[in-house]
Amino acid sequence: MAWIKIEHTLPTKPEVFQLAKSLLMSRQEVVGHLVAFWVWVDQNSEDGTLEATEEMVDSLTTTNFAFELMKQGWISLENDILKVKDFEKHNSNSAKKRALGAQRIAKMRKRNAKSVTREDKNREEKEKKGKETWIK
Repeated sequence: MAWIKIEHTLPTKPEVFQLAKSLLMSRQEVVGHLVAFWVWVDQNSEDGTLEATEEMVDSLTTTNFAFELMKQGWISLENDILKVKDFEKHNSNSAKKRALGAQRIAKMRKRNAKSVTREDKNREEKEKKGKETWIK
């Protein structure tokens, strides 16, 4: 299954605020364009590098999007070679494996966690009362 990583903090990152301001759009619109861009990169690159132009990026997203991504330092575009900053950290196959592994571990821990029943609570309360009586 293909997927891309999106952090919960993305809509409130300072870079997203700046992109929204520069492009005269809402942060939600910017996030949508970022998702479209990252999906395109994920589909066409193994390492975050691919042959592309500003016009290609803008045609997938919106006018001046590539320029604004470069201003924020999220991509570089030189001689029709686009490079996504920190691609290996966030979207590489090894990053996906790490994220899926962490998800699996969290699910296992939740599944194996001791559930507290009403009987457990009653027993704990009786034990606590017994200790209080003994201490007096």
